[in-house]
Amino acid sequence: MAVKNLIITGASGMLGANIAAAACEDPSWDSIVGLYRNPAQLAVVERAFAGLSGSPEKAREWMKRVEWRSVDLEDFVSVEEALLGGTHIIHAAALLSFDPRKASAMLKSNPRMTELVFNQALAQGMVGGVHISSTSVLADKPERSLYGHSKARAEAEALRVDAEGLPIAVIRPSIILGAPHWSEGSSLLVKTAAKGLIVASPGSTGFVDVRDVAAAALGLLDRLDSTAGHCYTAVGSNKTFLEVFQDIARVFGQKGPTWVAPAALLRMTGIIEGWVALVTGHTPRLSKDSVRSAVHRVSYDGSELLQVLSPWKTTEWKETLASLKRMG
Repeated sequence: MAVKNLIITGASGMLGANIAAAACEDPSWDSIVGLYRNPAQLAVVERAFAGLSGSPEKAREWMKRVEWRSVDLEDFVSVEEALLGGTHIIHAAALLSFDPRKASAMLKSNPRMTELVFNQALAQGMVGGVHISSTSVLADKPERSLYGHSKARAEAEALRVDAEGLPIAVIRPSIILGAPHWSEGSSLLVKTAAKGLIVASPGSTGFVDVRDVAAAALGLLDRLDSTAGHCYTAVGSNKTFLEVFQDIARVFGQKGPTWVAPAALLRMTGIIEGWVALVTGHTPRLSKDSVRSAVHRVSYDGSELLQVLSPWKTTEWKETLASLKRMG
């Protein structure tokens, strides 16, 4: 039987850690390598492992099962060394920010990391990989967020390398929900909602359990003969932000929002925040992109992924909510 060595970029983030945890439970992997940049995040990963496994001892086993390698994914030499020995790769690392001052870094970093990672995977003769993209790429260009533009460029790099000979499947998750161990991304959404909000935004979008995305990424990796070169949307439920904030608050024993802020008010607040940030140098609490996301109404169809990975299925909304508190 051929050797199977898995490389996971962004393994210290919420999704990457869940992919690593799922891989640790699969004996078919001869080795698992988790790439990270911030050493402080490894303690967060171990807490997440404990929540996922229900056992601190199991969490320590998983931490030892993974070979942790520090890497700068924008440095060619660092990437070359970090990927040595890998046969399969899941690229989950990404820079996400709604801060306009970080836009240029995000627009540069996400495509650059993807380019270096998959170019090197191709050069080292790997079997194939999975690229974690985002439903943000599906918005029309005039309405696409800066993060969406950065992920669209990154996705183009992944598909280019697929065309050059490295089989790559792409998964586009909607907003990923998981235990709020991390201090950024959608973990911050859960932390904020868990405290109880008095107001919600008027928009709606898709949400998906982080464990489902991890399982889907590994599932696509096992089916590259039929999934390479294709892009799949991952969504568990389409919900309004009011529903989501109310449900999360209820699970954590808080009172959820009862009022929906008008879109015009949010847009005006975003403009004011931008001017204040420009004058004071503080990070704006609302940006053009975050306001657009908050007021936009959209839903997603994940049926194609369900068919491709059958009998894989998404977690029921009630179970996702319960897991936020149980593993938090």
